[in-house]
Amino acid sequence: MRTNDALSIDRYFVQKMFRRQYVPALAAALTLSFGDVADALVLGNRMGLTGLAAIALVMPVGMVFNILMNGLGIGGSVFFSRKMAQGREEEALDGFQGVVVAAFGLGLAIAVLGNVLYAPLLRILGASPGDGELYRAALTYMRILLLAAPAMFLNYVFNYYLKADDMERQASLAFAAGNVLDISLNVILVLVLDMGVAGASLATMCGQTLGMLISIWAIQSHQGVLELHLFHADLSEVGAAFRTGFSTSVEYLYEMFFLGIANNVLIRLSGDVGVAVFDVVLNVSYFSNNLYDAAVKSALPIISTFDGEHNVRGKHLVMALALQVCLLTDLPLCGILWAVPERICRVFGLTGPSVIAVGVDALRWFATGVVFAGISILLENYYEACRKEREAYVLSSLRGAVILIPATLIFSSMGLGRFWLVYPVTEGLALAAFFLWRERFGTKDSFPEERAYRRTITSRTSEITDTAVEIEEFCERWEAAPAQQYFMSMSVEEICVATLQTGFGGMEDGFIQITLIALEDGTFELHVRDNAAFFNPFSLESEKVSSVSGVDLDALGVMAIKKKARDFYYRNHQGFNTVIFRI
Repeated sequence: MRTNDALSIDRYFVQKMFRRQYVPALAAALTLSFGDVADALVLGNRMGLTGLAAIALVMPVGMVFNILMNGLGIGGSVFFSRKMAQGREEEALDGFQGVVVAAFGLGLAIAVLGNVLYAPLLRILGASPGDGELYRAALTYMRILLLAAPAMFLNYVFNYYLKADDMERQASLAFAAGNVLDISLNVILVLVLDMGVAGASLATMCGQTLGMLISIWAIQSHQGVLELHLFHADLSEVGAAFRTGFSTSVEYLYEMFFLGIANNVLIRLSGDVGVAVFDVVLNVSYFSNNLYDAAVKSALPIISTFDGEHNVRGKHLVMALALQVCLLTDLPLCGILWAVPERICRVFGLTGPSVIAVGVDALRWFATGVVFAGISILLENYYEACRKEREAYVLSSLRGAVILIPATLIFSSMGLGRFWLVYPVTEGLALAAFFLWRERFGTKDSFPEERAYRRTITSRTSEITDTAVEIEEFCERWEAAPAQQYFMSMSVEEICVATLQTGFGGMEDGFIQITLIALEDGTFELHVRDNAAFFNPFSLESEKVSSVSGVDLDALGVMAIKKKARDFYYRNHQGFNTVIFRI
């Protein structure tokens, strides 16, 4: 087979898997974006600068939420995807229960302690009783937001796991429905009933609760492998999962410090004007990041799966596709921010020529760094999915602290007009610094690529014979026992023949992707993925072996494999049949 043929088939698998994830993820991202900015839109138009400033002051609390719930959700789902890719379903499910218990416990603790210690917490955030209406608005908004913590934590954790379990549509439905309710209640409670910040925070709580309940319904409907059996929770890997997720969620910790510093600096520079404009920029950044996240989070479970299979080319193809989608979705947003920043300011309730002028400068400088930010976000998640936490942590730290904090202090000393340069300067310098660091200190792949055999074949039977011969040679090169060589070669041949004859059913565009891994303990692990209609070769009935017409050789061969394999596993993942077994 020519190399470009194999590459085209690999692209076919990647594009179909990505598209299956991305379409519902984009719908969820758009509703999430409007849900994120809903509070700022309605409060800005109803309460003006005070409403926007109150949201900005409380945003560090939201960053704490993001650190914990995204750290647990991302890290836990990465562990889940890798274990499922290796056929370790029971371990994956027990780990899921542990993350759910940890997420609920943390959310409940935050809800209780936050409402007890609200006064010192607000002082840390930069608000004091002397701020009058601004202090009272921030206090009300924060206390209700804290009560929403348990539902919010579970909603986000469930969402990551649903995507990893082939339930992208259900994950999208949960987020979309929750955010539609959030937006609707914002209009009713704030604009119609004039409940102010209390109405906005109650809308957020209700939206997150609805999303959580839909996610629980999706899990309990048993459309995937996920189940809720909390008494079987395995908490032993929660810390390790959080450390993996923390390598990118740490950016929320840095953002929390950045928000605290920026809010205090801007209050001193220009009072509530600077803080209100800052809130508008933050809300626009959430819209931009959500568009990136639709592509990034769609790629994350696919990259984790390929990493578990040691499929390097597959990971790179996913990254290239995700980057293309990121640029195609976010570049138009940059154009809008440069073309009509005045209108965006007015939409958020900013009024007056001087305030609008500050907002225009802020939005345009922010737009200049958007592309750099998107590339960094994609790289962070790629390294996290590949369990290269150090790379993800370094890039997050460069963007969120090492360069951002000094840049904030430097540009704030130059006045309000220069403060907004912090966005493009930080993103550009952080990305450049990371590439320089990676060249010298980057982590090399711990698994030698030569220990993995890969081949992609079509529905031509002649290719199966050639592949079986190559696999036998590969096993011999890695000192497999004669029995291992024979049974691995036979296994590939039998599974592929069964797929061609029974699974494809005459398909002319049938493809089979084979990855054989020589593990260091002497075990050989085989991954077979095909695009046939739902077909599990291990389900061939033993009674088919003998029939009126004679012997069913497909069933006989598969039965022999099942007896000799140390373990075997099948699932239909991302729309493709996937078989994993070890000999």
